Amino acid sequence: MPQRRVDRLDLAAGTRAAVDDDVADEAALVVTARGQAVATLMRTPGDDVALVRGLLYAEAGPAVAARAMTQAGPHQVDVDAAPAELPARAVLASAACGVCGRIEVAALEGRAGRWPPTGNCRPR
Repeated sequence: MPQRRVDRLDLAAGTRAAVDDDVADEAALVVTARGQAVATLMRTPGDDVALVRGLLYAEAGPAVAARAMTQAGPHQVDVDAAPAELPARAVLASAACGVCGRIEVAALEGRAGRWPPTGNCRPR
């Protein structure tokens, strides 16, 4: 498992420390249809094309899942299909971070910030 420098909060002690820790990476993946964003989902980066192919198989059927797909960027898979050929997400998607269910991550930019903003992490 990869290590990354993270802020570790100890609520009991009221401390914050930057440490190297084993973390599972998670990132948004934008699914596009001929360049137009149609969905954003969270995933552990890896075989993104296989993930999108499986999602489309479940939501749109084998014909759409068999379409050509390319890893268009580190966080984007493009499907060779017209946007109208991909159904609206048919699954319930919600998350505290607000990413799931969005078409594009840009809809959330500007709302994210460091928590706690003051550095104080003592419980009330």
